[in-house]
Amino acid sequence: MRIVTISMSEPWGRLTRQEVYNTLLHGTFQGNLRNWNELAVAIRQLSLENLEHVRRAAEAKEEKSATRKRKATTIRMANLRAV
Repeated sequence: MRIVTISMSEPWGRLTRQEVYNTLLHGTFQGNLRNWNELAVAIRQLSLENLEHVRRAAEAKEEKSATRKRKATTIRMANLRAV
């Protein structure tokens, strides 16, 4: 029997802790979340609506990063062709 492990990415993607806090309304999290482990647990317990806000923010950041990388590659390739 073969066991396949599926790794799901976390809903916050590459967001920083501050970006996660900025995504949600003030007071969404109860208490002082001192590290990513505590924040990760709190994020997983959010309502679906709040979790969707975090996911959309993470997707927007990923798209912005991908666009920046594509633009840099295009410029780099144009510079190589010009030489």
